[in-house]
Amino acid sequence: DIDAFMREATPLLKVIQKYTSTIERERKAAASSNNDAAKQHNDTEKLVAMLENMGMTSALSEKQSGSMYHKQLARQIVDFLRHNDKLTKAGGMMTLTDVYCLFNRARGTNMISPDDLLKALDLMKDLGLGMSRRSFQSSGVLVIQD
Repeated sequence: DIDAFMREATPLLKVIQKYTSTIERERKAAASSNNDAAKQHNDTEKLVAMLENMGMTSALSEKQSGSMYHKQLARQIVDFLRHNDKLTKAGGMMTLTDVYCLFNRARGTNMISPDDLLKALDLMKDLGLGMSRRSFQSSGVLVIQD
């Protein structure tokens, strides 16, 4: 039941947003101040690692990454799908719709567009990341595969 799922997901999303803003605030504070910067950086990185262990990806944005955005996004998608063997458990391939939904759910409010997903997937093979996009001609279904 999607309504029950959304009721359960809303509080978790709020917690993730709180931690994401905390991470950003701590990184900015560490960059502008040398006092206890190392301790703040370590605490922030521990928080980032904890969120990534839960499958929450970092808040990569095109504004921050510039021309490297789609390459970094491709790497992040591969890392996300390899975390807990998501792609392997799905039989070695997933539809792009499933990848798009799962990845954006993990990103919280910093979602990617379908075009960004397609651009990142097109770069995976060139970057040698071990995954690629495949199109089934008869049905038109697009998948990502090992």
